[in-house]
Amino acid sequence: MLIRQINLDDHGRPEKVTAELSQHEALYLASILGKQNGIDSEKVMPGGAAISSELYNSLTGELFNRYWSGGALEALMEHSDAT
Repeated sequence: MLIRQINLDDHGRPEKVTAELSQHEALYLASILGKQNGIDSEKVMPGGAAISSELYNSLTGELFNRYWSGGALEALMEHSDAT
């Protein structure tokens, strides 16, 4: 992962981070998020269920479902076969 840009808020703290992920990093993140339920996500941080759901839906809907007919699961199987 490569951090491309960090935008700061009025207090000088990171408000928005633009990152570049490899396909494997995105697949890893989607795999973790896909196995986590809302209760576990909320244990990580308040609002975690909504954040987890939004991240997972973005990764699967905009990336994996677009390029693999079987979505992230098919991409994961391809990756496992290649290693």
